[in-house]
Formats: sequence, structure tokens, C-alpha cells
Amino acid sequence: MENNTNIYHVNMIQGLLHQVSGHIKKIEPEQNIASKSSKQAIVKENAIEGLKLFQEVDIAKMQEVFE
Repeated sequence: MENNTNIYHVNMIQGLLHQVSGHIKKIEPEQNIASKSSKQAIVKENAIEGLKLFQEVDIAKMQEVFE
């Protein structure tokens, strides 16, 4: 039963991360200040990549271990 609870939590984390990813993708860097806009775009892309890596490596590993 404990494993089912663990998998449930891992699946919930995956769902929440998917929602977070969707919200990050909706963020639009400012267009009026070039340097600020590029910094915002870089930070946004870094957040997307970091989240993707976390999902693909850490969460996938957790799912594998707890199944």
C-alpha cells in the first residue's frame, strides 16, 4: 500500500510540474528594453530547461524506484 501512495505522490508532482511549465511558457519577456528583455528571455529558457531536466531525470527515476 505504501508504494501506491508513493506513486500517487510522484504522479501528483508530475502533474504540478506540468502546470508550472505551462505557466512559465506563458510568461512574455518585456519588449521595450532590449537588454532587460534578453535577460528575461534567458531566465525563462533556463527555467524551462531546468524543469524539463528535473522531470526527465529526477522524477522519472523516482517513478522507476517506487514502482
